[in-house]
Amino acid sequence: DGTTGDWSDATHWTPNGVPGAFDTASISNGTVNLSNGVQVAVLNLAAGKIGGAGALNVRSNGIWLAGQMFGSGKTLISSNAVVTISGGTEKNLDRSLDNYGTIQWTGARITSDSSPTVKNFAGALFDMQADANLFESFTSTPGTLINYGTVRRSGSGTVVVAGTFQNNGTVDTRSGLL
Repeated sequence: DGTTGDWSDATHWTPNGVPGAFDTASISNGTVNLSNGVQVAVLNLAAGKIGGAGALNVRSNGIWLAGQMFGSGKTLISSNAVVTISGGTEKNLDRSLDNYGTIQWTGARITSDSSPTVKNFAGALFDMQADANLFESFTSTPGTLINYGTVRRSGSGTVVVAGTFQNNGTVDTRSGLL
């Protein structure tokens, strides 16, 4: 609803009710804080912010078009989930992200200012189709990408990982530069 509030406050959601494990959560403005862990089937982050200490588990699908993820909690992408990071607006990731499924990054750069860690676990795919920078930072604390699964480069142009890239899995460069 464009304000700042806790995820568990039903009055901030339309329709009135807290999204659960089988629901779609759509955020287009404002700030949603997670004080506890939550699960949703689908996450649509068109703008606005997701923050707090709680974990957010995306079980099926998601799209991140703009906005920020921040806080001491983490965002988890389940093993069967596909999350697309797209659109021409930069995103800001200042929260840990654990990928057990598939990330398809086709959009603008992803900035970071508080050393987030992205873990791409065994069996997971991080498909970098974008021509953009990952962890571009306006401070001296860019993020870390730890790969145990597959990082694929399949787009044209260049992806620059401005932070640390620790590879313990597979890097599959099909086109472009990484």
